[in-house]
Amino acid sequence: MPKRQFATPIALDRAGKACQFFGNFEAKIDGSIKIDDQLALTTQTDPEIDAHLPQELQRIPLLRVVYEGQLGGPGVHKIYAFSRALRLTSAAPVLAAGTLFLEDGTFHFHPRDNREWSWGPTKQAITLEDCQAAARIFAETLRIAELEMDAYNRLTNAHRFFDNAYEQSNADMAIVGFTTALEGMLLNSEQELSFRFCLRIAQFLGSTPKQMQEIFAIAKDLYTCRSKIVHGAPVRKDSELAATYVVDQVAPSAGRLAQDVLRKVYELGLSRVFESGERVDRLFTELLFADDHESVIRSHASDS
Repeated sequence: MPKRQFATPIALDRAGKACQFFGNFEAKIDGSIKIDDQLALTTQTDPEIDAHLPQELQRIPLLRVVYEGQLGGPGVHKIYAFSRALRLTSAAPVLAAGTLFLEDGTFHFHPRDNREWSWGPTKQAITLEDCQAAARIFAETLRIAELEMDAYNRLTNAHRFFDNAYEQSNADMAIVGFTTALEGMLLNSEQELSFRFCLRIAQFLGSTPKQMQEIFAIAKDLYTCRSKIVHGAPVRKDSELAATYVVDQVAPSAGRLAQDVLRKVYELGLSRVFESGERVDRLFTELLFADDHESVIRSHASDS
């Protein structure tokens, strides 16, 4: 199958720079963090770039994801892949204020939704620790972003649902997206879906029986709510209580579960395991009967 070319325009200026901007970050992030030879995170201003920003963004400090490289090839995925990694490591909303790029010799600014929230995050500001954690998983989120342009892949599919849910303004659709992302990663069967879904999330995220039990209960509530939403059944008899339950409880917990599972897949080096349904089944079968979950996970990671 021939490899598809990446057609989305990348943000370039004459020096070959691409910039994505975030306004919600801790003041202690100061200076630059080098991610690799083409990508850096910085709070330093660039007069040539800043001159083309909207007035409202020129007045505030910005955290910038800056790419320097050639148009085309793997590099064009890097800003996107780092932002995706940051979404998995930050407890604050990772919603870009915009992206600046050069097309046909002209600067273009693509604004984004100016919401300061998304489903799952519990803090207001992106921290230095978030950025450092994102840098550690960046290589794998980049690899998955590159695969996304070629063919179907379990992890790329999960990320598409995760990203769509993360940016959703509708709580019902966010729940559907986050749950589908988790299903796509964790399940490889058409039987006992609800039980397998809850058990595997609990196995993967919990480290003690009590933790697993608590996570199982959260996952069960999520799966039940998603099923009612997609089948048009009332989530609660009282519509006002149902709306509060969905917005304040289920959608945020769905976002955090999906975020936690995806992040742990990358942190433990399990991305190639989760690309294969057979390997996922083998991992969770072994976890089911293991006394030491961490040793099982390390064994599967080393086989990747």
